[in-house]
Amino acid sequence: MKKEISSWAKVIFACGLLIWIGLFTNFIIRPGENRPAKEQEKKGDLFFNEGKPEKALACWRSAIVLAPKQRSPYEKISAYYLLQGQWLEARKITEIGLTQLPSCANLYFNLGLSYYFSGDYLRAKENFGRVIKLDSYYPDAHYFLGLIYRKENKPAEADKEFIREVNLDPTSRRAWKEIRK
Repeated sequence: MKKEISSWAKVIFACGLLIWIGLFTNFIIRPGENRPAKEQEKKGDLFFNEGKPEKALACWRSAIVLAPKQRSPYEKISAYYLLQGQWLEARKITEIGLTQLPSCANLYFNLGLSYYFSGDYLRAKENFGRVIKLDSYYPDAHYFLGLIYRKENKPAEADKEFIREVNLDPTSRRAWKEIRK
């Protein structure tokens, strides 16, 4: 004897299938997400992976114009400038991002890095402190604070930060190396 599936069950199954397909293939836009901005960002990612950073930067900047409250284009641009050693450029884009996203730990971390590598340890320390206030488990924030304390000749504070880093990430070779000094 064959059981007939009710029409409601068919509708629910069809809706569930469509939702699954939509989620899986990224047809459904998450709340607050801007599809043209995401497309520009992905285009920038492709250019970056092809070794065309100037085109990537242009696409990421376009994504910011289309959706100024999406954090990843700011992060990508600032990370690019940090990798290039262009601390001031990294700082500029990060500060612009923080006007739109004032509680973004990643942007504060990148800002801290830009200050740290340009030798402004006081501002770096302030920004790493903000990172920890926003996310006490943020990777490497305690490590960089420890490095700053070392530069300030405060070994006890430095060791506390390195220990905090190791407690968060027991595999942090850099923090372990600093503890052993």
